Amino acid sequence: MALKKIKFYQPQSKLKQYSTTFEDYFREHPPATVKEAMAKIEELTGIKLSENRVRVFLKSIGMKPRKVGMIPAKADTEKQEAFLKKELDPSLEEAKKGQRVFFFVDAAHFVLAPFLGQCPKT
Repeated sequence: MALKKIKFYQPQSKLKQYSTTFEDYFREHPPATVKEAMAKIEELTGIKLSENRVRVFLKSIGMKPRKVGMIPAKADTEKQEAFLKKELDPSLEEAKKGQRVFFFVDAAHFVLAPFLGQCPKT
Protein backbone atom coordinates (compact mmCIF):
# COMPACT_ATOMS: atom_id res chain seq x y z
CA MET A 1 0.00 0.00 0.00
CA ALA A 2 1.54 3.34 -1.07
CA LEU A 3 0.95 6.80 0.27
CA LYS A 4 -0.86 9.14 -2.04
CA LYS A 5 0.68 12.54 -2.65
CA ILE A 6 -1.84 15.36 -2.65
CA LYS A 7 -0.60 18.54 -4.25
CA PHE A 8 -2.51 21.54 -2.99
CA TYR A 9 -2.33 24.79 -4.90
CA GLN A 10 0.11 27.04 -3.07
CA PRO A 11 0.55 30.32 -4.91
CA GLN A 12 3.99 31.89 -4.64
CA SER A 13 4.67 35.60 -4.56
CA LYS A 14 6.05 37.16 -7.72
CA LEU A 15 8.68 38.72 -5.47
CA LYS A 16 9.97 35.41 -4.11
CA GLN A 17 12.89 35.43 -6.54
CA TYR A 18 13.83 38.94 -5.36
CA SER A 19 13.40 38.32 -1.63
CA THR A 20 17.11 38.30 -0.69
CA THR A 21 17.77 41.37 -2.81
CA PHE A 22 14.90 43.31 -1.25
CA GLU A 23 15.75 42.06 2.23
CA ASP A 24 19.26 43.51 1.89
CA TYR A 25 18.00 46.69 0.23
CA PHE A 26 15.26 47.39 2.81
CA ARG A 27 17.64 46.73 5.70
CA GLU A 28 20.00 49.35 4.24
CA HIS A 29 17.19 51.77 3.27
CA PRO A 30 14.14 51.04 5.48
CA PRO A 31 10.95 52.43 3.94
CA ALA A 32 9.01 54.84 6.13
CA THR A 33 5.66 53.63 4.77
CA VAL A 34 4.21 50.69 2.88
CA LYS A 35 3.49 53.03 -0.02
CA GLU A 36 7.16 53.93 -0.19
CA ALA A 37 8.06 50.23 -0.27
CA MET A 38 5.40 49.68 -2.96
CA ALA A 39 6.89 52.42 -5.12
CA LYS A 40 10.44 51.09 -4.71
CA ILE A 41 9.38 47.52 -5.54
CA GLU A 42 7.55 48.71 -8.65
CA GLU A 43 10.49 50.91 -9.66
CA LEU A 44 13.04 48.11 -9.32
CA THR A 45 11.04 45.16 -10.67
CA GLY A 46 8.09 46.56 -12.58
CA ILE A 47 5.78 44.43 -10.43
CA LYS A 48 2.83 46.41 -9.04
CA LEU A 49 1.39 45.02 -5.81
CA SER A 50 -1.34 46.17 -3.45
CA GLU A 51 -0.46 47.63 -0.07
CA ASN A 52 -1.63 44.47 1.65
CA ARG A 53 0.56 42.24 -0.54
CA VAL A 54 3.56 44.49 0.15
CA ARG A 55 2.86 44.24 3.90
CA VAL A 56 2.75 40.45 3.62
CA PHE A 57 5.99 40.45 1.61
CA LEU A 58 7.77 42.72 4.09
CA LYS A 59 6.64 40.46 6.92
CA SER A 60 7.87 37.39 5.02
CA ILE A 61 11.38 38.86 4.79
CA GLY A 62 11.39 39.52 8.53
CA MET A 63 10.39 43.17 8.71
CA LYS A 64 7.74 44.31 11.16
CA PRO A 65 6.01 47.68 11.46
CA ARG A 66 6.95 49.43 14.66
CA LYS A 67 5.17 52.46 15.99
CA VAL A 68 7.63 55.05 17.07
CA GLY A 69 6.70 57.27 19.96
CA MET A 70 7.30 60.92 20.51
CA ILE A 71 10.78 62.04 21.46
CA PRO A 72 10.33 63.61 24.88
CA ALA A 73 11.28 67.25 25.16
CA LYS A 74 13.90 68.08 27.73
CA ALA A 75 12.18 70.69 29.86
CA ASP A 76 14.44 72.87 31.97
CA THR A 77 12.47 73.25 35.20
CA GLU A 78 14.74 76.02 36.48
CA LYS A 79 14.12 78.13 33.37
CA GLN A 80 10.39 77.48 33.64
CA GLU A 81 10.39 78.55 37.29
CA ALA A 82 12.38 81.70 36.48
CA PHE A 83 9.97 82.58 33.64
CA LEU A 84 7.00 82.05 35.93
CA LYS A 85 8.37 84.31 38.69
CA LYS A 86 10.00 87.03 36.55
CA GLU A 87 7.69 87.22 33.54
CA LEU A 88 4.32 85.52 33.90
CA ASP A 89 3.34 86.30 37.51
CA PRO A 90 4.12 90.05 37.23
CA SER A 91 2.18 90.22 33.94
CA LEU A 92 -0.81 88.49 35.53
CA GLU A 93 -0.70 90.91 38.49
CA GLU A 94 -0.72 93.87 36.08
CA ALA A 95 -3.68 92.32 34.27
CA LYS A 96 -5.57 91.95 37.57
CA LYS A 97 -5.00 95.65 38.32
CA GLY A 98 -6.25 96.60 34.86
CA GLN A 99 -2.85 97.85 33.69
CA ARG A 100 -2.44 95.18 31.05
CA VAL A 101 -4.68 93.15 28.78
CA PHE A 102 -3.98 89.46 29.03
CA PHE A 103 -5.40 86.82 26.70
CA PHE A 104 -5.32 83.12 27.37
CA VAL A 105 -5.84 80.99 24.30
CA ASP A 106 -6.12 77.29 24.95
CA ALA A 107 -4.97 74.72 22.37
CA ALA A 108 -3.22 77.34 20.27
CA HIS A 109 0.24 76.14 21.09
CA PHE A 110 2.94 74.64 18.96
CA VAL A 111 4.15 71.15 19.62
CA LEU A 112 7.89 71.46 19.99
CA ALA A 113 8.54 67.75 20.18
CA PRO A 114 8.96 65.88 16.91
CA PHE A 115 6.33 63.30 16.08
CA LEU A 116 7.33 60.23 14.17
CA GLY A 117 5.11 57.74 12.37
CA GLN A 118 5.98 54.14 11.75
CA CYS A 119 9.18 52.59 10.63
CA PRO A 120 9.85 48.94 9.94
CA LYS A 121 11.94 46.98 12.38
CA THR A 122 15.06 45.69 10.73
